[in-house]
Parts: sequence; C-alpha cells; structure tokens
Amino acid sequence: MADLLTFENYVFKSFKVRVQSSLQALCTLHSERLTLFCLDHQQPVCLVCRDSEKHTDHRFRPISEAAPQHKKRLQETLELLKKKLRCLEHVKVKFDQTVEHIKVQARCTEREIQEQFKKLHQFLEEEEVARMTALWDEEERKCQMMKENMEALSKETAALSDTVRVTEDKLRAEDVSFLLNYKAAVERVHQRPLLDDPQLPSGALIDEGFNSGSHSWDVQVGESTYWTLGVRAECVQRKGVMLPGLWRIEFCEGNYFAFSSSDQVSDLPVKKKIQRIRVNLDWNQGKLSFSNLDTNTHIHTFTHTFTEKMFPYINTGDPLPVKLLPVKLWISSQ
Repeated sequence: MADLLTFENYVFKSFKVRVQSSLQALCTLHSERLTLFCLDHQQPVCLVCRDSEKHTDHRFRPISEAAPQHKKRLQETLELLKKKLRCLEHVKVKFDQTVEHIKVQARCTEREIQEQFKKLHQFLEEEEVARMTALWDEEERKCQMMKENMEALSKETAALSDTVRVTEDKLRAEDVSFLLNYKAAVERVHQRPLLDDPQLPSGALIDEGFNSGSHSWDVQVGESTYWTLGVRAECVQRKGVMLPGLWRIEFCEGNYFAFSSSDQVSDLPVKKKIQRIRVNLDWNQGKLSFSNLDTNTHIHTFTHTFTEKMFPYINTGDPLPVKLLPVKLWISSQ
C-alpha cells in the first residue's frame, strides 16, 4: 500500500509540474515568456536572457523551430531502442523454442538408450546407469543455462521498455515543457546503452585466437534473419554476459548495424541482402574489416589498438544456419 501511495504521489507531482510548466512557461530569472531556445546551453530562454552576458555570442532559435528539431533527434535515438527491443523479443522466442528442442531431444535420447540397454541386460546395466545420469545432468545443465539467459533477457527487456515508455511520454509533451525536460530525456536515453545481442547456446566462438599478423575467414549467412559476426577479446570470450571487448556487425529485421567495443551503434548503408561475408583482422594495424564476398564491396571497418588475443565471433538467433566457409585461412606476420 505504501508503494502504491508513493507511486500515486509521484504521478500527481509529475502531472502538477507538467501543468505548471505549460501554464507559466516563464523565465525563472526574469519572469518573461520563454520564446527562444539557446543552442549553446540547450535550454529555453527569454528575450532578456538573450541579451544578457551569460548568453553572449550564443546561437538562438524560436521555440517553434527548436522543438520539432530536437524532437526529431530524440525520436531517431528512440527508434534505435525500439529496434533493439524488437530484436530482444525475437530472440526470446528462439530461447523458448531452444528449451523445447532440448527437452524433446533428451526424451528421444532417453528412449533410445533404454532400448539399447534392455537388449544388453545385466552386462551393460552399470553402463546404462552411467549414460542415463550423464544425459539427465546435461539436460538439467542446458535448461538451467537457458533459464538464466531468459531471466537476464526479461530484465533487460523490462528496463529498455521503461526507457522507451518514459521517452515517448516526453515526446508527447507541449513544446516548452518538452524543451525544459529535453536534456534530462537525452541523458536518460544515452544512459540506457543499447543492449548486447543475446546468444543461443551454440558454438559462437572459434577456438583459434590471434595476437599478431593478418587473418581472414569467410562466413555464409544465407537467408538467416538474425546474425552477428566479428571478433572478441580473449579476456571475455567465455563469459556468459556481454562485456567490452567485442567488435561486430549485426543483421536484424532487415537492417545492418555496426557495434563498437563501447557499444556505440551505427547504421550500415547496405541496400542488397548479403549472402556471404569476408572478415579480415589486421591485428598489427588495428583494423577489423568486413566485405561482401559476392560483390567484393566494402561493408565496414573498425580501427582499434589491439592488445589481447582476438577470437573470431559468430552468433545467430535464427534456426537457419550460419556457416564458416571451408576456405583457406591466410596469415601474414610482420
């Protein structure tokens, strides 16, 4: 009950502040109407503020011009969050399907083992017990792993949904009220980093790592609707959570993205669906490049001073296979 009252008070105060902001829309320093927006301080100002020493040589725009422009910028960032949210929801479905597949596979294997050991009778009784125990342990371990992944996914989805909801509420506010809260809204959006890609329990990491020279490998993504390719540092290659040290490009919902180690995201201007990709890691020069193997066109390049052993990283959230092509791996050392 106390939590409910606290929430109601919060809602009431927020509504009260919004109403007061809309009704007054006055400068707190000069009690004049807020008619301009300072581009340097990113805040609404009055005519007296404009002529004050504090805003000397600053750039201004009318409120009516500044509000749509800043709403558009915030909307663009919001769209990236929405795309990521849809990806999370998509992968959660794959998680559910994977759990069911594990259970069905375990039951089928269980029946096969039982039939085999019935034929062998007492001589293989101990072997039967040992194999059955191993099977149950594997099933339990895999299901537990999927359960933990889904719990983490649910928390991340809830947090991202809350950020999207709050940001959408601010976008619906009146222009002046929106601009008064614009800085806080931007900070909230940027404080909520775009989440790392959930991973299905498949062999996403290749065992061979590189700490010098230039290395290249080809991957067939085919018709897969969700995949990630790149490299990952040795210190985080086997951890269950995403940490800094992963550079990758991603395909999701028909769009291509590039994610740096700090999780900065950028759209990739890819017009035609890619079928095969060449990944080239030049460890010494600090470059990670991706190119379309079929058209021999450049896709994206990361630059970074590598200090650790780097491992190829391949992941998919789609039942359609992503394959490492059997091409010759070429290596040059300096």
